[in-house]
Formats: sequence, structure tokens, C-alpha cells
Amino acid sequence: MTIEYIRYRVPDDPAAFEAAYARAAGFLDRAPQCIDYELSRCTDEPAAYTLRITWTSADDHTKGFRGGDLFPGFLAEIRPYVEAIEEMRHYEPTTVRGIGHAVPSLFEWAGGTEAFDRLTERFYDKVTIDNVVGLPDDPEFRAAFVGYIEWGTRLALANSQPDASPPREAPVPHWGWGVAPPYLG
Repeated sequence: MTIEYIRYRVPDDPAAFEAAYARAAGFLDRAPQCIDYELSRCTDEPAAYTLRITWTSADDHTKGFRGGDLFPGFLAEIRPYVEAIEEMRHYEPTTVRGIGHAVPSLFEWAGGTEAFDRLTERFYDKVTIDNVVGLPDDPEFRAAFVGYIEWGTRLALANSQPDASPPREAPVPHWGWGVAPPYLG
């Protein structure tokens, strides 16, 4: 993974600049090399912008995206602002990262241990009185369902141990018929 930062100085017509990037973003949305992106405007100097684009790799950006079918359309939208670029560089993430505490975790927001204890208790009360779950009984469905539930249970158990250090970024398979997405790590 590589992160591209582009600094712009756009003193005239910032609304047109942002509109051009909103249109150009459609090409980034379709690019398989693009993980995510964000255009930010400086509050201290409103003419200053930073565009952050996370690419799967520097080569995927410079050779894959720039050499691909989507780049001409992307460039056509932002061409009037190329001269406004002050800096454009690629960066690799380091291990120094974290999250602040300005927004509570889902666990905290839900009410913490007490809330989840009540939820678990209520869940098991309902399960014991419902003797028919009503799911399809064909073997393929049951195997896929059980596999997904077992995966989630193992993951939850491993990551909820007192000394666990769950990865901050990991693939999340979508429930399906046994096919997990590729891991790009």
C-alpha cells in the first residue's frame, strides 16, 4: 500500500476546483488500484488543499492507473488545476498509528459490559424457547452457514482475550457459499 499526497493552492474559484474533483472521483471509484481517497481544504488557508489517495502500490498507481483506461477521463477533469500543484509524493505507512478517543467505541456507545451481558442473557432466553429456527435444511446452505458462524466465533474468541492485539486492518469475508475475498495485505 502507498499513500499519495498532493498539495494544491487554488486561490480562485474553489467551488469549481471541488466540483472538478467530485467528477474526477468517479474515475477513482472505479479504479481497482485505488483503495480510498479524500480531498481536504485548509481551514487556516482556504486556498490550500490536500488530496490523499491510498493506492494498492506505487506501481499500481503510476503504471496501472496512469497507464489504464480511466486515467484520461480523470486527468481531463483536473487538467485546469495541474499548475496549482505545489507537491505530489508517495508515502508508505509506518507502524506509528492509532485512534483518538473523541468518538467512543461501539462497545462503549452500546453501554459496555452491562449492556452486552443483558443482550446475551436475553438472546439465550429467546433461543431456549424457540425450538425451530426455520433455516433451510439443505446441506450446502447449512455448511456455508455453519462455516461462517464458526469463523466469526473463533475470531471473536481470539480477539477478546485479555492479552489479544487484534489487527487494525484485516479482511472481512462476506457471507457466501464458501468464497472469501482475496487478502491484500
